[in-house]
Amino acid sequence: NAISYRILITNCTADAYISVTSIGTYLELPYAPRTGFNPPALNRQDVICNSVSDGGVFLGRAMRAQGRKFSINQQLITETWLDTNWETMVDQIRLTPFFYVWDYENRSDEAILTWTDGDLNYPQLTHYGNPPLYSFTIPCRGSVE
Repeated sequence: NAISYRILITNCTADAYISVTSIGTYLELPYAPRTGFNPPALNRQDVICNSVSDGGVFLGRAMRAQGRKFSINQQLITETWLDTNWETMVDQIRLTPFFYVWDYENRSDEAILTWTDGDLNYPQLTHYGNPPLYSFTIPCRGSVE
């Protein structure tokens, strides 16, 4: 039961390239990032390697990108949202890269190809009340280029 898609690029004045495409549904998280969030586009994790000759003369330098490091944090999440979305989301992102947009309304052009970086922190009960509320953190790395 394969489904076919066609991508048509029109009105280009130069060569057009598609590097990554993802087709499917998206999940909107309940809350935007809180104060202290490092936007992936501004959070480079690069290693700079300097080259020096045997005599100590500087020959140049190279940069090795490590991916942008950040976390997706959600707080005050209801059991209803978790019951509806958590397992499906985790099954998808544990093994497959995904696109993350931290502010869809104002920064939709800053989509980042993202993958999980280490163990997922499963939801923790943070407020025992009616309704009980949870929080979770997903450590990530991503590529903006």
